[in-house]
Amino acid sequence: MTIHVSFLRKRRGVSGIISGVFLVSVAVMIFNILAWQFFQYDAYHRTVLERDQREWERYNERLLIMEVITGTSNLNFTVRNYGAVTVHIVDLFLECLINGTNKYYSLDIWIGSGTTKRVIGPPIEPGLVYDFRIGTERGNVFAPSGQYIVNEPQPMGGQSTPFTLSFLTNSFQYIRKGETWSNNAKPAWYITSEKGSYIVFRLNITNMYQSDVRLLSGCHLLLITPDVQGNLNAAYKMFIVAEGATIDSNNKVPKCPTGGQMILSKKSVYVYFSAKTENGTDATQLINNAADNNYLNFVGTFYKVSGDPYDTIFGATAAVIAMQIKTTG
Repeated sequence: MTIHVSFLRKRRGVSGIISGVFLVSVAVMIFNILAWQFFQYDAYHRTVLERDQREWERYNERLLIMEVITGTSNLNFTVRNYGAVTVHIVDLFLECLINGTNKYYSLDIWIGSGTTKRVIGPPIEPGLVYDFRIGTERGNVFAPSGQYIVNEPQPMGGQSTPFTLSFLTNSFQYIRKGETWSNNAKPAWYITSEKGSYIVFRLNITNMYQSDVRLLSGCHLLLITPDVQGNLNAAYKMFIVAEGATIDSNNKVPKCPTGGQMILSKKSVYVYFSAKTENGTDATQLINNAADNNYLNFVGTFYKVSGDPYDTIFGATAAVIAMQIKTTG
């Protein structure tokens, strides 16, 4: 009996040890699980903070592309960092709007907050029209404030007028009877043509209003030339005609539409001139004798501004252009 009781006591002692070890193991497992959860949460929290930091930095990138220099052999512009973080520019995307080519260039340019840097980019060809964008390491893309750049030298300064001109190769052109704009357009600052030629001019005009404007049928080109004594004489007065106007076999041009011609705010369009009279269809003809004359070209505009409650007809001189027309026999 004594032996049996002793054996039972030993078994109860072993089971107590096993129970204690089991409880300790469970406690250790629970602790490990809690510790794992804590570490995972901490890692997740750090990842979220790092992501939020990256998003904050990306959101606070503020670049302004300014002073794009034209008439150069390489893309040349200035970048100012208005943001609160240093920016690393790594990409440049260059598109030629004339031939449709797109090129990518890798950059390595650092710009500190509040600083400005001049960037000399890849080669560009003279006379072509380009659009470009720069990309940052954080994934932002910035473009110039203007629509595009024309790689030709342009005069500086401003004109406090409703309409402005750009002095580029294709901004002032002409064609004669039998010619088309797509194949025969020529710069109109210096003209050599047979006497008596029928002619159409077109001028690229930019609307500087904050609203759209509508050019009316009274818009005209007035070409004035001085005589031997220096007196100014009106030699040609050509009224606005339809967009894309050419001269037909009867020496006629399509007249200005009844509603005039619309120019959207801050946009540029070609305006065509040839008609001898307002709302007329007879094309202007150069003088019938050989001469070599200098002219001052006054661009007169009559227009209405969209949204004007009084429907006012305004009048303005868009620009003055110096011209020379040489008629040959």
